[in-house]
Amino acid sequence: MSNRAVILRWGGSAYDALGGMLDLAGQELTEAGYRVDLLSIDQPHWHDQLRDILTRDGGAAFALTMSGVGTQLTVDGKLLWEQVQVPLFNWNCDHPCYFVSRHLIDSRYLLHGHVFPDHARYNIEHLNPTGVAYVAHLAM
Repeated sequence: MSNRAVILRWGGSAYDALGGMLDLAGQELTEAGYRVDLLSIDQPHWHDQLRDILTRDGGAAFALTMSGVGTQLTVDGKLLWEQVQVPLFNWNCDHPCYFVSRHLIDSRYLLHGHVFPDHARYNIEHLNPTGVAYVAHLAM
């Protein structure tokens, strides 16, 4: 199994707060022994880099993102994460009512996580795409 972790981020959040949290997560993963590839989707050629990581050199053990960035990527009409069989943990700060389509994706390779327990409960009670939602607080 690969020891690579891919982090997908977007630099457009307020004060780049989400990017900062993902940077911290990347540092923790590096300390845990993972080789972390941090890709920013607002940079040119990020998709080529992602393709190369996922299809070469043993792929990745998992990917991490916040607020749905990269959750809806498809290849030939199929969800990318299913095609490459790499789990993506989507860590949401927003309520499931925002960008509902990102919270409705049903895939065994997409894990819906939330910062706030009430958001996870709402996801399960009202959307329930996979029957599971996780809570991971921002504190590290």
